[in-house]
Amino acid sequence: MKLSLECVDEADPIPARCVAPQTSLREALAVLEENHGGVLVCHEGMLVGIFTERDALRALADEGPLDTPVGRLMTVSPVTARTSTSIAAAVRKMAVGGYRRMPILDNQNRPVGVVTTAGLVHYLVEQFARTIYNLPPTSTAAAPEQEGA
Repeated sequence: MKLSLECVDEADPIPARCVAPQTSLREALAVLEENHGGVLVCHEGMLVGIFTERDALRALADEGPLDTPVGRLMTVSPVTARTSTSIAAAVRKMAVGGYRRMPILDNQNRPVGVVTTAGLVHYLVEQFARTIYNLPPTSTAAAPEQEGA
């Protein structure tokens, strides 16, 4: 099996959960709690941003009002993947950008899911289970204490 040929939609993506840009911070926080720490911000079915736990912490640290629209707090134009994007390309994008989640778009640019680092790790463990589970324990070259007299 070639890892680069597998697509992100096979890496346990979570369903796309969208809110409108005018959704209040208070409402977005409730959605974050139930949606793995991130929510997509969509206008007329099209992705315009992403609102994550990091954005929420930033807003709360700035002591912004809870009725602030999430559209003013979100990360605009997030990096995305297509349903056809390879696992390798998604891992590369996420590693380079430091992202923990990345929206997946269909051919009409509509969000269909979100690939997460946890989903990618789970996928990789499933694909390489024998190798991962059979790794030898880590050995130390020296005893932690001197033995003997």
